[in-house]
Amino acid sequence: MMLNLVIDITYPVLTSLARMRTTINLDDEVLESVSRYAKSRSVSLGRAVSDLVRKGLETRRPTRLVNGLQVFDLPGDSPKVTCRKVCELESKPE
Repeated sequence: MMLNLVIDITYPVLTSLARMRTTINLDDEVLESVSRYAKSRSVSLGRAVSDLVRKGLETRRPTRLVNGLQVFDLPGDSPKVTCRKVCELESKPE
């Protein structure tokens, strides 16, 4: 199930504050996680969403160029990525 969530966002515009209202759709399990995050930090749901989105956008994912392709290294304890596994995942309906 999907929930429409209306969040008031305040952002600086020159020297005054402007308010903007927006609606985002969150899956139920995402809303539960964000709600727990907000409660544990005593912040509003809107602040929690902003914090988590910002963290996700700012997280560096180190890549390197190999034969013209951008690749990344998985942690050593990650399961192997095999052609069979890729084909299996591609054949699953979304």
